[in-house]
Amino acid sequence: MTNLPRLAAALDGFVLFPALKETVAQLQGLPVMFKIRPDLIYRFGAEKLAAIGLRGDRIFLDAKLHDIGASSFNDLNTLYYLFKPRLVTCHTSGSDAMLKTLVSYAADTLSPHCNMVGVTVLTDIGAIECRGTFGRETEAQVLMLAAKGWNQGIRHFVSSPQEVAAVKRQHPQAFCITPGVRPAGTSMDDQKRVDTPTAAILNGADMLVVGRPITQADDPAAATVAILAEINAALASREQAQASA
Repeated sequence: MTNLPRLAAALDGFVLFPALKETVAQLQGLPVMFKIRPDLIYRFGAEKLAAIGLRGDRIFLDAKLHDIGASSFNDLNTLYYLFKPRLVTCHTSGSDAMLKTLVSYAADTLSPHCNMVGVTVLTDIGAIECRGTFGRETEAQVLMLAAKGWNQGIRHFVSSPQEVAAVKRQHPQAFCITPGVRPAGTSMDDQKRVDTPTAAILNGADMLVVGRPITQADDPAAATVAILAEINAALASREQAQASA
């Protein structure tokens, strides 16, 4: 899936539909995906979201599926036919049976239109909490979950800017999607493991997910254009470094 955009705008937290509609309209002409979560579906309904362009190949559906295999299959089946998303997330901490069910269904029935994305450790979990909850350092936990997902056929992963380089070393062919990205000088908000677009790309990220720095900007389109320019400059630097290595 090398033709995926390098940036996904996270449309999280919208309460008023006109504000969501206006933001989507401002970003429609830019090379970005739209990441949506179930809260938008619950609040506005699938038909209203589709009517403003939130359906099809540009949709990154952050469902974070995590249940027994049969229930997760039913969730994916329903969500796919509502939105026809290009990417759908699931937790790699789920059972092997769940992961295998989702990957097999996506590959055998939905491919090439939809791929599962394995979520590793959420970006609001810090080092102390990770050790206390999982008994591992954050990078080790991310790598364990990435390996678990890889063994069940997942090839797209979510990891923070701080672990993406390690995931790429472990799985060079993985497509790494990196949230917790904040342009220099912007607030971390509730994120714990963050870095700039430049750092994330230089560490090996293939796609960045940026939410509030875009959606809460005075001019979301201008903020997006600036982030895309930073991504392109970092990609050029990364490619130059790889060529001279």
